[in-house]
Amino acid sequence: MSVLVAGCGGGDRNDRRPDGGGADAVAPSDTGAADAPINCTAAPTPDFRAPLDFTDRTVDPASVDARTNLAADINHKVLVPRGTPTRRELFVMLSGSGGRPSNNMNLLRIAVRAGYRAIGLVYPNDESGADLCAGQPPECQGLVHLEMITGQDVASSLRVDVPNSIEYRLSSLLQDQNRRFPTEGWGAYLDGTRIRWDQVVLAGFSQGSGHAGYIAKDHLLARVVFFSSGGDSVAGPDGSPQPAPWCLLPRMTPPERTYGLLHLQDNFEVKRVVYRAYGLDRLGDFSRADQNAPPHGCTHQLNTDAPWNPGSSPHLSLASDNAMPLDRNGVPLLAEDYFDLFTR
Repeated sequence: MSVLVAGCGGGDRNDRRPDGGGADAVAPSDTGAADAPINCTAAPTPDFRAPLDFTDRTVDPASVDARTNLAADINHKVLVPRGTPTRRELFVMLSGSGGRPSNNMNLLRIAVRAGYRAIGLVYPNDESGADLCAGQPPECQGLVHLEMITGQDVASSLRVDVPNSIEYRLSSLLQDQNRRFPTEGWGAYLDGTRIRWDQVVLAGFSQGSGHAGYIAKDHLLARVVFFSSGGDSVAGPDGSPQPAPWCLLPRMTPPERTYGLLHLQDNFEVKRVVYRAYGLDRLGDFSRADQNAPPHGCTHQLNTDAPWNPGSSPHLSLASDNAMPLDRNGVPLLAEDYFDLFTR
């Protein structure tokens, strides 16, 4: 098999409605693993036009740990609802290739409106896994994710050490916020210096969604949400797209805690094979987010054919502020669907 560049490609380099489990690993979908109860109740939809009262912090990663020296010109975003957050879990967003947290403020604000403390995390993302693994064996993609997440030296095409890894950066940022703002509850997401993944809602866009998918394989998350991807695809012997080897491994985060949104004009048929490998088809077929309303018949996988902003792309339109279409009030056209993915 060879790597398909379209599997988990580029990110957000360029910056519907007109008014609007247990800790045991879960097997892939064709193994007959037992289904957990499905939450099919949509949370009450807020008024997305109402003012949002929150603290918005910009944090230089080097100010947290001087050894964090990759992507040195990009800052973390930390958003905290004023008053007591209504959700105990932490929301963490991973941007796509070449992107930065400030590109994803629409999604972060919706998470805050849902009651989460929210973090847009900086990590070294100048190159996508598809570019790094071009011409390499199918196993390359999984090794890139592992090194980016943990800092283990396993991917020959990548050089990310522990202080620049996703896990270390998130842990050190949580420790920093807990020291500086001890009344805000950041310590609830740490066990010593280890991240309490079971208290994290992890969202990712493009490359970031692949990292989120890999983390969801190794850890039980409170929830994982994918935008424009969720894993990697490779070409099978007949050239048809197949999930990358790591996407077929047993997963700690079950389908019942896994959600995703794909655009029909963004290699949809290639990317949907990963959602099938994760078992999302057991919870229902894709629902059109630009045509149907939450809770989308209980399904955990959405697609859309909504427009994207001129000069942008369908890929970017699902997460990047400059590409995401808005209604006349400045509200994302799919705001209700994002809120549903974060809360249902």
